[in-house]
Amino acid sequence: MNNLPCAILRTQKIKSYAALAALTSHWLRTKPTPNANPARTKYNKIINGNKSPYCGVKELLKKKDISKLRKDGVLAIEYMLAFSPEFLNDKNGKYHQDAKQRLRQWITESKNWLVETYGENCVSIITHFDEKAVCHIHACVCPVKAWKNKAGTNLNKLCARDITGGKKKLSQLQTSYAEHLQCRGVQLKRGVLGSKATHQTLIQYYTAINQSKAACQKVGIIPPSNDPAEFNVWQQTIQKLTESLNKSDQSNFDKLSAMVSDLVVTNQQLEAKLAERQSRPLSR
Repeated sequence: MNNLPCAILRTQKIKSYAALAALTSHWLRTKPTPNANPARTKYNKIINGNKSPYCGVKELLKKKDISKLRKDGVLAIEYMLAFSPEFLNDKNGKYHQDAKQRLRQWITESKNWLVETYGENCVSIITHFDEKAVCHIHACVCPVKAWKNKAGTNLNKLCARDITGGKKKLSQLQTSYAEHLQCRGVQLKRGVLGSKATHQTLIQYYTAINQSKAACQKVGIIPPSNDPAEFNVWQQTIQKLTESLNKSDQSNFDKLSAMVSDLVVTNQQLEAKLAERQSRPLSR
């Protein structure tokens, strides 16, 4: 289980109709998208709900009789679902024999989790096949919540806090998604619980890796692998070595240990970024 690739989930709050319109344009490629390959845009597909997130949110709010929006309130939440590259590729970058089956199952169960979790509030889900990563999913969730006023009347309102309010809820989302996938046979694991990882670019990643390699050469220890899947094993080895150092040598290793820590906490997001290396399209 620990060697499984990671399921990736990110969220972004949409606070205005202008932002929702921009999101819709990006999804549907109605405006130029520099990081997309126009030849593959035809493979993008709405797999649930309204073709237009903008229209989907508008229709749901009308249905739920929500017309007044709080200033700076959250109109919708965009989800981005993906996976680390090892899910489809081996260490040599070649596709697993069952890569197409894995991809189809991941798409199906990701959609099922969104629909089962949010019901009609999940107004639209799309797959993107035209960017450098093989595939990722976007979903638009309108955070409608039923409530009763003091008179006991049933009403509806927008309440994003119930979904993304605080680190605990965001952590629960990650856990819920990964557990759903595993229960349905999709071999992806949750990222490191409690990680404070932040998004980094490939250039930053390899710069840090190269700095660590240089430091390792100076002190005569095994350098880290470029593969994030093997990085944690290397980090554990380094920790054991640093614990055995005497105080006179400790200062030389403090800098290395700090770099190791920084790399470990960003490991989950880096796996997502490394998916951009997969420029070779998957045959369908």
